[in-house]
Amino acid sequence: MTLQRKGRNRPIVLRAGTGVLQRDLDLIALVADVRRSMQDLLEGRAGSIAELTERELLRPGAVSRILPLAWLAPDIAQAILEGRQPVDLRAKALRDLPELPLDWSDHGRVLGFKVA
Repeated sequence: MTLQRKGRNRPIVLRAGTGVLQRDLDLIALVADVRRSMQDLLEGRAGSIAELTERELLRPGAVSRILPLAWLAPDIAQAILEGRQPVDLRAKALRDLPELPLDWSDHGRVLGFKVA
């Protein structure tokens, strides 16, 4: 059991060994939201990032800051969906990432995945 502090609340995250997957619903929601937003832009359901920001009731700049996550390496996105992400990779850390490398092979290293 590890105690992790996030702002004011203090959730307890249980990980019972290496074989137990721990799906992070906030992290999954972030990846899903970003991909949905990108699809809305590409398919014309949203005309601009500003329109997306207004529609989703987000702060200015929020969408453009996380939009590069729509190009997250497929194996990394799959690992997040399955709960195989590093223990310290949380939605806030992904949102606050200064820059995602263009090369998918670098995503694992930057996000703390064990790279072979």
